[in-house]
Amino acid sequence: KLTSIGPITTTGTLTSTSSMFSNCTLLPAIPAFNTSNVTAAGSMFSGCAALAEVPALDLAKATSLANAFAGCTSLTSILATGIKVTFSIAKCSLGAAALNTLFTNLGTVTGGQIITITGNPGAATCDKSIAASKGWTVSG
Repeated sequence: KLTSIGPITTTGTLTSTSSMFSNCTLLPAIPAFNTSNVTAAGSMFSGCAALAEVPALDLAKATSLANAFAGCTSLTSILATGIKVTFSIAKCSLGAAALNTLFTNLGTVTGGQIITITGNPGAATCDKSIAASKGWTVSG
């Protein structure tokens, strides 16, 4: 029944945010906090149906984002930066501009990582070449 969160203070020593906000179905927003050393972020926002925006979180060191955005049907903006691992944002509410911003903020990869955007309103009209120029395959 969590509906708000105050400031999150970390010193950069946080290495796992796995399931941190999982199933916080009524939570509409989270504050930005230091995620620069996070390696595990699987299911971080899973089931957060009311979450509208992911702030500018540094996820460059994340090695897992499995199910991180599953069930985030109200998500209209992801400002996270540096992502370099395959992940899905399927069935969210991201328009073309929001997807283009997400693509711009992705890290450059060489291992054939995939971002799945199926079911987002902007999937058909976004500029997938932004992600492709960074080595990503866009599915959806």
